Amino acid sequence: MQRIVVKEPGFEGWSFLAEPLHQVSVEAVRPVILILSATVALVLMVALVNLATLFRIRAMARGDELSVRHALGAGRYRLVRVLALETAVLAASGAVLGLAAAPFLLEHLAGVLPVWIAIPDSAARVPTLQGTLTPGVAVVTFVGAVAGALLLAIPTFAGTGGARLASGSGARVRSGIGGVRALVGFEVAVATLLCILAGLTARSAANVLSTEVGVEAEGVLTLAVADVWDLPEAEQVTYFRDIVSAVEELPGVQRAGVMDYVDFQAEDDFARVYFLDRALQPTRDMREEWRRIDEGLFEAAGMAMLAGRAFEQPDFEGKPRVAVVNRAFAEKHYPDGTAIGELLSTHDADYRDLTVVGVVADVRSLGPAAPAPPMLYVPNQGSPRGHQGMYVRVTGE
Repeated sequence: MQRIVVKEPGFEGWSFLAEPLHQVSVEAVRPVILILSATVALVLMVALVNLATLFRIRAMARGDELSVRHALGAGRYRLVRVLALETAVLAASGAVLGLAAAPFLLEHLAGVLPVWIAIPDSAARVPTLQGTLTPGVAVVTFVGAVAGALLLAIPTFAGTGGARLASGSGARVRSGIGGVRALVGFEVAVATLLCILAGLTARSAANVLSTEVGVEAEGVLTLAVADVWDLPEAEQVTYFRDIVSAVEELPGVQRAGVMDYVDFQAEDDFARVYFLDRALQPTRDMREEWRRIDEGLFEAAGMAMLAGRAFEQPDFEGKPRVAVVNRAFAEKHYPDGTAIGELLSTHDADYRDLTVVGVVADVRSLGPAAPAPPMLYVPNQGSPRGHQGMYVRVTGE
């Protein structure tokens, strides 16, 4: 770490935390995976219980046939073997049909899943895990389906042949009906549990989707723009301004703007922020996220100004001297007053002695279920990036 600080003094006081890659890469989706796995297991249980119920009813209907077989010399275990074979063939047929459809379903699923999975509290991302039907998975699935059907059919096997068959049709019917009732009751209980869980999941999803994220999504297109790190910084700024101007000339485009990153892409960028008194002396410092933007970004993204003003064209001439913060930033660092007119600097020499001129609405850039991070917005001409995220507000489709 000391060698890094020598080259990059801005990392003074920072530290590293090493964690297992697999653990952190699936942390964001682990709850979803566990819920889906439990749901699939319950659905499979319902299917198997339904199969066992139908099989028991069929065995009851075949009571006379089984009695004749027993009278002709078929022992209890031979009758059980016949029924078990029928059960295994039926379960195997269903498993084969399901496995045959699995590749097509997995291919469709790949088009629905996001391309990347964000690692919580990090700008790093990992590719979405792709589901594939390997021979090992297919064998385990096939064996599990057949074994599950046989296990659930054990009560039926236990009541087949021998004394039960010789005890009379009335006893067989009563015993069979009791078993069917037990299986149907269990199936209804599991199905009810699934319905309750589905209702809770739908309600949670509706609550999340109804959460305001701070960006007016209707009529907004987002994209990543260019990669011009090889250009001088001044030419990078000019390059992106020319792109924005060209896009705004297209029919149907109301406003366009650029920012370091498009929100909701698991990207972050932190600056060391120094809070200053009127003599421009640091009073304290804090590591917070920041974004370098142009004058059209707030309007293009539909981000509402809560206090003060947004950036204007003169703010992008010469060295940056003003900044805009979001509500979370203002409430965190100026809880007893207004952020408007306050002074701050960053670790970047191009962004020193900035005056806060506006407070903008929060953007839940980490997703609707996470709180909005405190954010500092500054003009992009001071220290631009070679690639940008663009917001384009359009009319119509």
